[in-house]
Amino acid sequence: MGIKSRYEYLKEILLRYKYASRAQKKNILDEFCTNCSYNRKYAIRLLNSKNKSKPKKVSKRGRKKFYHDPLIAQVLSDIWVATNLACAKRLKAMIPLFLPHYKKYILSKEIK
Repeated sequence: MGIKSRYEYLKEILLRYKYASRAQKKNILDEFCTNCSYNRKYAIRLLNSKNKSKPKKVSKRGRKKFYHDPLIAQVLSDIWVATNLACAKRLKAMIPLFLPHYKKYILSKEIK
């Protein structure tokens, strides 16, 4: 029995297992273990698991990006590397000194 067919078989049995009595669960579990050749404890874990589907992608936490234009971020990262990875306080003071030398980037007056 392949992985996909085992997963489909598990989907079919889940509802039946969920609403079965204790004696019926034993029979369903025995049947599931023999058909899929799973260990009994692993089969119990599969049948009792709360999360049946794949986990949802969690959005990244933290503050939103301040600079929406990728050009600004690129210029700032280049200046940061040129200043030997200076801290934010020092970098803020150095930005006006480094901006005139960045002619390779076409910066608007608004960005400067």
